[in-house]
Amino acid sequence: MIRHATRRDVPEMVRMGQDFVATCGVPLPFDPVYATHVLNTQIDAEDRLAFVLHLDGRAVGMLCACVVTSPLAPALFAQEQVFWIDPDHRGGRWALGLIRAYVTWAKKEGCFIAGMSAIGDNRAAALYERCAFKPADTNYLRVL
Repeated sequence: MIRHATRRDVPEMVRMGQDFVATCGVPLPFDPVYATHVLNTQIDAEDRLAFVLHLDGRAVGMLCACVVTSPLAPALFAQEQVFWIDPDHRGGRWALGLIRAYVTWAKKEGCFIAGMSAIGDNRAAALYERCAFKPADTNYLRVL
């Protein structure tokens, strides 16, 4: 079941965040205390989204997003910040559901564009394109 996250989901969200950081290929300095604080803020904020995929009695996936204003046009953009599904629950069905719920939320927020991102080899590209997302930017990261 896909639903809005609550503070009770935060420990599992922190676990998923740690799993994401461990596999994303970018040496992020993961801090569970910091992640707990930020995820609680994410859940409480009105212009932010935190969905969880709840299966088998626990959260096994999440999608967090925020609304930002374009500096060039009077338009709101929704931007995914974290998208994760535990490897043993992947396969498309739940990912599609999380993305559809995110797009519905973005429309309700009055967003002109919704964005998704991928780190690494971009295995998510086919999934995103199935959901009508188009490639727009190529981002490059440099660890400092």
